[in-house]
Amino acid sequence: MSNRSLRDERILARELYVHDGFTPLQIASRLGVHPDTVRSWCKQNHWEADREETIVTGIEIAVRIKKLIVRLLDGIDENLDHGDGVSELTLKRLDHYTKSLLRLDGSYDEKGSMMLAMRKFVRFLSKTGNVEAIRVLNTALPPFYRSLSEQ
Repeated sequence: MSNRSLRDERILARELYVHDGFTPLQIASRLGVHPDTVRSWCKQNHWEADREETIVTGIEIAVRIKKLIVRLLDGIDENLDHGDGVSELTLKRLDHYTKSLLRLDGSYDEKGSMMLAMRKFVRFLSKTGNVEAIRVLNTALPPFYRSLSEQ
């Protein structure tokens, strides 16, 4: 094997290990090298540390989504304060983020039930465009979402 192809193999192996979560045995099988070779590359080049830096947990993703929801609600606050309406895109984003959070969390405790109710309410609002209902959403639910983002 030439130096160039060995280097290419090592680059691919690192990608598979760090970003795709493959084990050394899986990488060795895929690249046609001995598993000890891949383990050696991992150890020599500190791939484990690189891998740990790239892992984003479900909790971290949920926190990010909660922050996005709070930002959207703050934008709704601002729009309503200026007498503007809320765009359908904003409502769709709110629905999407809420749905994603429900999928991640998977729990249907009191907060999960509230999130599900929120999704249904947002769908209703996006169909009707009822400004008064949006005002209710704006005053009643932001404290709930803000409490989620603090956890």
